[in-house]
Amino acid sequence: MTGAPLVLLGALVVLGIALAALLSAGEVAVMRVTRAQVTELVRPWWAVLLTSFGVCVVMALVLVRVSPRTVGRRRPVATLTALAGLLSAVTAAFGGLGRAAAAGRTTVEEDENELRDMVQRVAESEVIEDTERAMFRSVLQLGDTLTREVMVPRTDMVVTREDTPVRKALALLMRSGFSRVPVIGESVDDV
Repeated sequence: MTGAPLVLLGALVVLGIALAALLSAGEVAVMRVTRAQVTELVRPWWAVLLTSFGVCVVMALVLVRVSPRTVGRRRPVATLTALAGLLSAVTAAFGGLGRAAAAGRTTVEEDENELRDMVQRVAESEVIEDTERAMFRSVLQLGDTLTREVMVPRTDMVVTREDTPVRKALALLMRSGFSRVPVIGESVDDV
């Protein structure tokens, strides 16, 4: 394991703490400034407030969402190895809260969410082609489709027998307008 992830994570932590200290100092300064002093500022108070809010949002996004996730995606094994002790301690301390919150969720929902996350990660990678990405997405969308929207009633099924010549089967396929026609044996149940 190289020291690069540890150094980067350490630098991010120090930068985050420094930023938090600066923001905290700014918050205290804002609380101490009176309205009379605000009017003496070069910029209007609402512009300063909006600017500080925007900077806070961007920094929080970068430090909390983007940077750690990028490190985790680029070097998952090294990051997990470096953080294993911390993650174990946090899991031991707060694992019960997660299980209590997840008590109302069913395992089907969890499985579906995990599958969606996995397909999203695969779709973002460069390994698969565009047609395969589209197929993965369509399979997930099919999961939300009701069966009655896809199924054809048995009385409306267009089928051909297994002893039907190919020319007649092709003609039936063309007339029906379907892309597939089931081939049956003695009955409709014998597909």
